[in-house]
This record gives sequence, structure tokens and C-alpha cells, in this order.
Amino acid sequence: MPIWRLTPIDLASPLWTASNYTGIAVIRAATERDARQAAVQGFGKELPSIPWHTHPWYQLALVACEELIDSGYPETGPTVILEPAEYTSW
Repeated sequence: MPIWRLTPIDLASPLWTASNYTGIAVIRAATERDARQAAVQGFGKELPSIPWHTHPWYQLALVACEELIDSGYPETGPTVILEPAEYTSW
């Protein structure tokens, strides 16, 4: 399964209040969409003022996403947040 690096690029957006984390994340997931979904699930907090579909980790203008080649992380296993360490579940 691919390894993805998600990098916040616009932290000035008020949408970031819906996230417990605003740094670079590394996620093992089948697709970019799955990686972004894992970030929302792992870092998100529910706020009535911010609908789930506008969460910052979903926004292309707020978070860049790139597939990492030879990342050093195992490519087998379930979708998981690999970095930051405090959010990993394996």
C-alpha cells in the first residue's frame, strides 16, 4: 500500500480549528483520498460550525499530498497514521 505525506500549506484558514494537529503527517493508505480520510479521523475534532466535508485535511488548497517512494515504512498492513508518533496505532 502506498505511503503518503500530507503537508499543511495554509495554516491561516479558520478551518484548522477542527484539527488537533497541524503538522506534517505520514499515512499508509491505498489512495490519497483514503490518506486524507485517515487524517480527518485521526486529527479531527467535531465542531458544529465546521461541517465534516470542509475539514482542512480534505482541502487541496490547505493540505498538499504526495506519495512517498522508498519511505522506509512497511507498505503492507492496514491504513494507518505513521507520523506523528503520538497518533500511530500500531
